[in-house]
Amino acid sequence: MGARAGFSGYSAGETSESAPVFGAYVKYTLPLLGFGIRGGVDYWSKTYGEDPAELKWSDITVSATGLYPFSLPGSPVVPYVGAGVGLHMFKTEFDFGIPGLEPEDASDTYFGIHGVGGAEFMVNPMLSVFAEGKYGVIFSEGESTNVWAVVGGVGYHLEM
Repeated sequence: MGARAGFSGYSAGETSESAPVFGAYVKYTLPLLGFGIRGGVDYWSKTYGEDPAELKWSDITVSATGLYPFSLPGSPVVPYVGAGVGLHMFKTEFDFGIPGLEPEDASDTYFGIHGVGGAEFMVNPMLSVFAEGKYGVIFSEGESTNVWAVVGGVGYHLEM
């Protein structure tokens, strides 16, 4: 289990945005097969405008990723690749900044797929740090959105 943070971005048509992303994950490595399964939750948010009128766009992603590590004998570094699926829960909030006029919001959930590549450094048998790149596609009504992320994090390994 662990935490991660970095930058993520989206592009759809002519629109492209990026902002910090934060998340948490749990990972289980199948001992006999050598590959892992990771579940995670990430949060991305971007705000436009200034007080009193603001537009806020956010995405909470719940994902599952299969990971395949490449063993480097004698090295504490473990490179890996993977692929997975995710549910992206988008929310848009607009506050007009006018007294008596209620803010408006809308939300939608979309399915996405992604690929990852990274490397994990085992600090000791229980603690690791990692860096990872991710690229994916979110399928929405009538179009798709490309998503990317570059994150780093720390993991704590439980003995099972």
